[in-house]
Amino acid sequence: NNRICDMDKITLRKIFKQPFANEHWNRLLVEVFHASDVYETPQQFTFDNENAKYVGYFNGHVETPTGDAVGLFSYSSSLQVSRKKVSLRNLVAKIINPKYGSFDAAIVAYYDEKEWRISYICDLKNSSTSAKRFSFLVGDPNSEHNTAVNRLCEIKKDYELSDLFNAFSVERLTKEFFNEYTAIYKEFCDRAIDPTYFDFDGFDKKKIRDYVKLLLGRILFLCFVQKKGWMNGDKHFLRNIFDAYCNQIKTGEDFRFLDNVLEKIFFECLNKNHSGLYQTIVLEYGNNGKIDVPFLNGGLFECKELDIPRSVFGKELWLNLFNLLGSYNFTIDENDPTDAEIGIDPEMLGKIFESQLEDNKDKGAFYTPKEIVSYMCKESLIAYLEKSGVDKEELRTFVKHHELCDTWNDITKNNVLVLLKNIKVCDPAIGSGAFPMGMLREILYCRLAIESSENIAEIKREIIQNCIYGVDIEAGAVDIARLRFWLSIVVDSDKPEPLPNLDYKIMQGNSLLESYDGEMLDNLLTGVYSGSNTSQNGSVQVQMAMDFGDESNYRIELKRLLNNYFTTSSDEKKKLQDKIQNIVKKILITRRTKLSIDGKLEKIDIHSNSDFFLWHTWFADVFENGGFDVMIGNPPYISAPTQLANEQLKKQRKNIIALRQFQSLFQKWDLYIPFIELGIQFTKDNGTTTMIVPYPLTNQLYAKELRRIITKNFDMTQIVDLNGTKVFENATVSNC
Repeated sequence: NNRICDMDKITLRKIFKQPFANEHWNRLLVEVFHASDVYETPQQFTFDNENAKYVGYFNGHVETPTGDAVGLFSYSSSLQVSRKKVSLRNLVAKIINPKYGSFDAAIVAYYDEKEWRISYICDLKNSSTSAKRFSFLVGDPNSEHNTAVNRLCEIKKDYELSDLFNAFSVERLTKEFFNEYTAIYKEFCDRAIDPTYFDFDGFDKKKIRDYVKLLLGRILFLCFVQKKGWMNGDKHFLRNIFDAYCNQIKTGEDFRFLDNVLEKIFFECLNKNHSGLYQTIVLEYGNNGKIDVPFLNGGLFECKELDIPRSVFGKELWLNLFNLLGSYNFTIDENDPTDAEIGIDPEMLGKIFESQLEDNKDKGAFYTPKEIVSYMCKESLIAYLEKSGVDKEELRTFVKHHELCDTWNDITKNNVLVLLKNIKVCDPAIGSGAFPMGMLREILYCRLAIESSENIAEIKREIIQNCIYGVDIEAGAVDIARLRFWLSIVVDSDKPEPLPNLDYKIMQGNSLLESYDGEMLDNLLTGVYSGSNTSQNGSVQVQMAMDFGDESNYRIELKRLLNNYFTTSSDEKKKLQDKIQNIVKKILITRRTKLSIDGKLEKIDIHSNSDFFLWHTWFADVFENGGFDVMIGNPPYISAPTQLANEQLKKQRKNIIALRQFQSLFQKWDLYIPFIELGIQFTKDNGTTTMIVPYPLTNQLYAKELRRIITKNFDMTQIVDLNGTKVFENATVSNC
């Protein structure tokens, strides 16, 4: 009774390498899913979804030993399966149709001419939760489909719904991939630290590890890009050019695949605006070594300091890496909590970063589960859209299901659309970008429900440029967050186009310190400056007028340059960045700030450092209009004893206290306390601050002043009690 799949892995893999066929599907239902009640002639039906017509078939059902009924279905569409997911709500509406029976779950094949999804849909009868779909994408003749083959072959004959859920588990795949990837990452780090193979003299080990993270991050990024067919038209570009290089290199020759092949492609193709084919040294690949690789812009493939020295990782290391990457399906769409493709999606990069962050626990950085992110983003958007005057429950239906209310007229739709286009969202501790990515997704889906557009990538660019902001003290976090936004554009682009520059949208800095050596730098762009070195304020105003003509001209010029920078090409980026930096430096010098007087201005990168962040300078467009509409995130949890035991954190704590900016600091305050107050301070009137925080906020003495500030001065619209719920795997406190 507990026998496993009747079909062997070789046969299953062969089927998955082919387009969908009814005879194959029937075999799978009988031999893999152990269905005894499969119709020879399935019942056919049709339905429309988003201007496309679908043909569906009811193939039969399975009843588990525990009495659960599983419906068996298949659907065909003229649209590309890997790019277009049929609405889950429409699927569920068909599956629970009494005409076919009452089902607790369903197994569904959804196919086009080339590819097909095998989906497990569950929670069909659970009124308290939404139905969920988990899918394997198959049909690619060049893929081994290892995960799908191995998982489905595990299904025993007398299975329960929990067995199906385990077979289609995304979380299980994530853990498997992370463990294998982490082991290879450590091997790369060990090699990079060895002076026999690398000329990294003078660089500390942490900087070398950060270099390895960036290198592997670039390669993971290309795994998603090649899935689009943009790398010489080859969905397995990295592995194929590596194999060709291995065949070409002579015995005894240094294996410099990175220096001589990959980095040439990084810096001379992906980061440089070029035309025509690029000539590589790998003559056995492409057209005698000539390849068609796009210019991607953005900055991920800019040559950094540690890219310059000689590097020899060795053939075996690269082979292990490409074997690992080749054994998993990379899906270029970030999974939704209710609709997930079983593969490595861009969100995985965030989990990798959070887990590999140096001293993760001491820095208080934890990866927020996507279900929590989705809930917080939806609730924040609902609260913001109340400005439209629309009934809150109608807004809730709109945001949760992306469906327009029948009573909305064109004026109402336009009012909501204008709000969606103008929302300003910020995460002051962005980490790997989970919350801004979540807000991007929700804003996008809501906009698409109102405006008809085929160019989803362009709408995403608009949202990122006009609506999304983020800051983090860790440069590595900023790199990963930017990478995820770039990937979100790539997934919906039909052809490769230069990616936007996010240097002044997702930025490195210390969110809690808009100051230097006790001097506030929050009003550099205002007519009256409050810095400690500006007693002769009148002369400062005269000097500013001399430098910029009219007092407001420098603000206008800075805003213009920042807007232009978002879309400028890599050839012009450095020039534009220098102009931006020079304007801000000139302001700092003219204002006679300590930063300029102490001679630190030339030694510190004012737009990317871990000492302070110029909120009101870099995000001046937001503060000119009163602040952010939504401040959202998961602030770092760092207790007072932990802060005091670390010299860097101890110094930061002292500086935060000295500012007298935060009224919530009381006794042994945790670091999340000023972060919450910062969120409140930077949210405009009638805006929303949404954060997931430790449960002790509700009852500990150190949070007393923050509780008083919140209850006295603000409307608390919602508290979600997660006490006793394990939200973060490695955290020791409950949340709310």
